[in-house]
Amino acid sequence: MGWKTEESGGKWSSLDSSGGGRCGISRRHGVILALVTYAVITALLLGRAYRNKDGENNSPPLLVHLPEKMSSNVLPEESLEEGLRFSKRDPVVAENRSSSSSLGSTSRSNNMEDPDEEEGWRDSLYHSSVVFGLGYEEMLSSFKIFVYPVNDHAFSALSTLGQEDSRFTDDFFFRLLCRSDFVTLDPEKADVYFIPLSIRSLWNDELVGASKIGRFLNKYVQRIRDDYPYWHRTLGADHAIVVCNDYKEDGSRNGLELKKNVIQVSCSPLTGAQTFFPHKDFAIPPLQTTNSLEILDLVESIQRTKLVYHFGKDSGRLTRVWEGDDNFLLVNENVAIDTHQKNLASSQYCLILMPEDTGNVFDAMKFGCVPVLVSDGRMYDLPFQDVLNWDQFTVIVSSRKLSKLKSYLQHLSQDQYQRKKILAMDASRHLEWHDPPKDQDAFYMTIRRQQSPNAIICDLRSRVKSPS
Repeated sequence: MGWKTEESGGKWSSLDSSGGGRCGISRRHGVILALVTYAVITALLLGRAYRNKDGENNSPPLLVHLPEKMSSNVLPEESLEEGLRFSKRDPVVAENRSSSSSLGSTSRSNNMEDPDEEEGWRDSLYHSSVVFGLGYEEMLSSFKIFVYPVNDHAFSALSTLGQEDSRFTDDFFFRLLCRSDFVTLDPEKADVYFIPLSIRSLWNDELVGASKIGRFLNKYVQRIRDDYPYWHRTLGADHAIVVCNDYKEDGSRNGLELKKNVIQVSCSPLTGAQTFFPHKDFAIPPLQTTNSLEILDLVESIQRTKLVYHFGKDSGRLTRVWEGDDNFLLVNENVAIDTHQKNLASSQYCLILMPEDTGNVFDAMKFGCVPVLVSDGRMYDLPFQDVLNWDQFTVIVSSRKLSKLKSYLQHLSQDQYQRKKILAMDASRHLEWHDPPKDQDAFYMTIRRQQSPNAIICDLRSRVKSPS
């Protein structure tokens, strides 16, 4: 049987000996065609119903659409109007209308309930306290990291791991990692392969410098590929590196895999044109040394007489609307550390202009000064967003709504404020560095975050090892 067209008339004619209908299609073919048409229409209707149910959430839950290279750590304003919806593991977004702590909500039903009436309200610090607890225990019991050798000539320009006084976050983390029980000498038992390389050190190295970092990284990755089999299994997806500076790539395949696949542990705040992919990369807090007991004594001894405290530069003159307002303490010049800490402890809220004031977020949280994050874009600088529910202990506002901030804060109940303050102080313990590390501090949280992609990585490894 077969079909052919009559070029003169443009009609179908059937070669079926049993004859056909008006269009030249046999009865049997007509039934088959009807069934196929019915199946296609049904599939289209089901697809439309599924899309309507999901609303605007057409992206995979763990992926965020990003430009190939970000010019800064805040996306342009127009990208906010694309109507995207993000899962809890995605970056905090200014003007998140579903958040009870975002300025501009028209309904009071989203307000936080009285802490005394909500059992276990402190669990709201996490997206899921159960998932976090189970993953953390699994990490402590079985998670292993293999660190590539650091005493090889090919791995020059590295930070000095033997220093006892580390002033930089990457140095400090390297030192804690190498002394921890997470490190294994057997690479076959490793879950993650750590690259002990400091981009910051390469910037200052006389033989490399900013202009040759991309070329150095290309050779570095090639050496790993040549000497070890582990990069090939996942193209670097089970590797991790700490990146505290941006750098110019050389366009090589090795450089591309390093950027696209390797877990990038980024120091907060992000710098310059530093690339960042939220489905694999994450931010860690800066290294700060403060005495927790002294902070607690100061917080408990001072009355909070100011509504809002802002410390730092205000290049956009965003705070000028409150100049002369006794409810606001605005400081744009350097002050003594003890004075700054007293200002934090005596204020209910701390105004943080993102991204330039990102470093002030962590001080504010430790002193119980609820951070008010001012941003018109997605904030990738906030550490451990896959676990910590930043909406619960911050207020998020765009610069366009700053004029309404005072009224909004004054209308929050005392219970709402107290809950945010307590959760912020609870969260701060996850953002503090200690030597030796303390349970659930910044070091352990950084290790735990590297554990997160393991399900995908194990699947990739099994595919590589399986017979073709």
